[in-house]
Amino acid sequence: MTNPGVLVVTDDAALLQEVQRSAAGAGLPLQQARETGVALAHWASAAAVLVGADLAVALGRASPRRRPHVHLVCLGEADELHFRAAVDVGAESVIANARESGVIADLLAERAESRPPGQVVAVVPGSGGAGASTLACALAQAAAARGRALVIDCDPRGAGVDRILGLESQLGLRWTALTASPGRISGESLRSAVPRRGELGLLTWGGASASRPTALDAACVRDVVEAARRVHDVVVVDLPRGDDDVVREVVARSDQVLLVVRPTVTGVAAAARQVGALDTRVGLVVRGRGVGLDSLARSVGAEVMAQMGDQRGLDEAVDLGLGPLRSLRSPLGRTATGLLDALGAGAGRRAA
Repeated sequence: MTNPGVLVVTDDAALLQEVQRSAAGAGLPLQQARETGVALAHWASAAAVLVGADLAVALGRASPRRRPHVHLVCLGEADELHFRAAVDVGAESVIANARESGVIADLLAERAESRPPGQVVAVVPGSGGAGASTLACALAQAAAARGRALVIDCDPRGAGVDRILGLESQLGLRWTALTASPGRISGESLRSAVPRRGELGLLTWGGASASRPTALDAACVRDVVEAARRVHDVVVVDLPRGDDDVVREVVARSDQVLLVVRPTVTGVAAAARQVGALDTRVGLVVRGRGVGLDSLARSVGAEVMAQMGDQRGLDEAVDLGLGPLRSLRSPLGRTATGLLDALGAGAGRRAA
């Protein structure tokens, strides 16, 4: 399928040249509009709209229909007038110093992606030691066998998904560096920067616990999740217990929330409190045997999506750096693939 082009609304030759260079790199055709009437005629059909600072005020007076992927572009610094015009044209962002920042190239590279947005799966422990991080990594490994997958570690007090997957020595972007450099996040840049093995990438913490922040910024996590889903088939987010801003932000953007439950009296009680705190529809993954599934579902107030037994050799596989999922035919493998099938996650997709 041919990608629709980029509409650039400007009469500034220097800005046009900058956008032309970025559009060519992304393989997207370019349509220039030097006046409001032409811009409105192509407004709805473009893959992205870049409004030059020189015509932004005039276009804002025409009150164009609101649509996604509209950005106001300045070659220099942005001022209050630019931000007011961005509101009038419905822009998602103001790109200042466009020639130096490289933001336009990243933005158009993402718009050139023809893949639909990926599925986001949040995994939450119902109680301590439930095995949520192990399941999150297994889901990501199973998803990577189908296409592009990323696992995001949002639990600063956990063992770290890099250790579970055997990638702790792999170079790449981690939360510490990402939170130190605020700004717009490109999906493709994120995918290429994080540690990875084949089609499986991960975003986690630095190795030393002393270098870990005690909490993540919810807005930063939101931007990361949205950037990740643009270029991955499946994004698995390993969340901590509780209902802080980060948990609420991820849950609100998830296609499925999975709560890992130990079928004991204390495990069920803790899971019920967690379901109440999340205040959203969740699916239960029961680890082990004990309380009956029907009784457990009623007590917790959520549907059981899967039950998995303990897997022999799990600790050995993790110690060997293989990750928890050594085989798709193992108990954990069958659980992970079954959950992905139920969600329609990554089905029939292959990495580009």
